[in-house]
Amino acid sequence: MKKTGASVFIPVLLLIFFGIHTAVFGAENTSLPEWTLAARVFSVEDLYPGYTAGANQSGQTGALGESGEKIAELLPRLILERAADAGTRMVLPEELYERRKKELLKERRSLYENLEKAVYERDKLIASDLSERKLYESIAAKEKDAEKLRSELKKNQESSALLAVSDFKSRYEYIVLWKKNAAELYSAPFAPPADSSDKKPDFPVVRKREPEDINALITGSVTRSGTYIKADVSLVLYPGGNEFLKVSETSAIDRLDTLASSLASQLEFALQNTKKVRLFFDIQPVEAAGKISVRLDGRLLPLNKDEGGLSADIRGGIHDLYVEAGGYKGASFVYDFSSADEFYISVHPEKQNDIPLKISSSALANSRLFFNGLAVFPSAATEDENSAVFTVNGLPVLAELQLEDGIKKSFLLTQRQGKFFGMNEYSLPVKQKAGASGIEKKRKIMYNSYAALIVSLPVTFSLFGKHIDEYNSWARGNNVRDDLDKWQIAYYTAAGVSAGLGINFLVQLGLYLHAANSVLPEKVIPKKNTK
Repeated sequence: MKKTGASVFIPVLLLIFFGIHTAVFGAENTSLPEWTLAARVFSVEDLYPGYTAGANQSGQTGALGESGEKIAELLPRLILERAADAGTRMVLPEELYERRKKELLKERRSLYENLEKAVYERDKLIASDLSERKLYESIAAKEKDAEKLRSELKKNQESSALLAVSDFKSRYEYIVLWKKNAAELYSAPFAPPADSSDKKPDFPVVRKREPEDINALITGSVTRSGTYIKADVSLVLYPGGNEFLKVSETSAIDRLDTLASSLASQLEFALQNTKKVRLFFDIQPVEAAGKISVRLDGRLLPLNKDEGGLSADIRGGIHDLYVEAGGYKGASFVYDFSSADEFYISVHPEKQNDIPLKISSSALANSRLFFNGLAVFPSAATEDENSAVFTVNGLPVLAELQLEDGIKKSFLLTQRQGKFFGMNEYSLPVKQKAGASGIEKKRKIMYNSYAALIVSLPVTFSLFGKHIDEYNSWARGNNVRDDLDKWQIAYYTAAGVSAGLGINFLVQLGLYLHAANSVLPEKVIPKKNTK
């Protein structure tokens, strides 16, 4: 029996150990590295300063037109504000390669400086007053430090020589603003360039001034002509200082918000470094097209109106689109916009079908009612406080009563088969159902009963095998009947216990499933149709 028990509990302990190990050490760190974006004050050029001054005196320009410096500071801030929601960037291996190359270059410069300092400290000892033995020991120690730096420098040079773009894989990084604030324009000093007059031919020289704490910088210039401005905006990536994208837009001075939104939308695809996809919408009927609005992943999508109809540019990938129009039912779908550069979407919205419902419930007066997750309010009053008339846009609809004690009751309101003549009346029963704690309690009892059944089976199987052995031994005359009867009783007892535990498990499973099923929405049909 002891051997059988060990064979059962050792695997159980191993399962518990590996479960704890997975829970503690197996969780992956899902946080993404940050990709920092900043913007500098734009430069400003006024083509006709005399005309602008005259326009200011006559009041034709707003406050924004009074100062080019205001525009130079406000426009990059507005662009950053709109770029703050760009999401993630696909960082390609080439960009990661440039970062690592810069790190090795920076490390090599530091090693060269430390090596030069170590050699200087060693040579300075020759002019010291140390004894011959002490001088020898000090020079040897300094030479050891210098040799260590030479070894590190050699490893750095080897790493730089072996570095290749193929060593890196693309990854996503979160786009964040410098100092996490769109109002902060980049003013940190750039990294100082190396002294190009350094006599060492193998000393690394950095010829460009590059920021050390950002990955991209938005720069630009504004050219003002009377009451209009032209903005030229560039996105520069670091390290390297390469201009990744340059866009231009012209707008009236008093429409800086629109100008910033247009520039930010053009920069967004470059920031995300993903494929740009254009969507074309065919909206039928035509009267619905004038009321249409589209949401992409919950955000309102700006639509371009031209001769070909409605269109929009989005980031390639899997997106959730929701299309709605006043007086029509909304429609949503999820699709992977990655296989092509253009997609044509045909939308045929259905007109709203307003149906009056009379809801009766003993708890209606002291509860809140939701239809399809949205709170609703009566469209007409009734004499009974426990009933009210509501309007829905077609059936079926998922209704939920939220009681004062926090308990929620769900119902699926359906249409009665046959013709619909008018108002549907529904009675929502409020009966006690198993709450989350009750379901969890039954789930634990069910799992414990299952565990007890599994633990009993090895004992039952072992006693069954022992009973067979004793029977064969008794049949050959090697054993007496009393020993056979004892093992038979032990086997029957264990089998009875296992059978009882099996029946208990099935009962507990049924109770758990019944409790879990009780929280599902209850299907309700109208109790009557009236003309």
